[in-house]
Amino acid sequence: MDRNTFDALYDLYWAAVYRAALKRVADPGIASELTEEVFVQLWRNKHRTWAATEDVLVFLLKVLRGEIIKLMEQECITMVYPLTALVEKMPLPSAN
Repeated sequence: MDRNTFDALYDLYWAAVYRAALKRVADPGIASELTEEVFVQLWRNKHRTWAATEDVLVFLLKVLRGEIIKLMEQECITMVYPLTALVEKMPLPSAN
């Protein structure tokens, strides 16, 4: 896949992927980030051969599903282990 093909697929499917993301996360900012990550994954898989454009949409929605699952896992971990998440963000003390 070359850059022109990617751009055409981006223009064709961005709105559909974004709507699917927004249905599941209900936050426009997060939905936009997820959609962008989906298209990053498409570009990383540019070497794949697609039988039809519908196969590309199926791929994009599968990647979106995986990204949403990762997001949910991160949120669950933060809810279950809130102190762990806080400690992980703390700077390490300097060694003097």
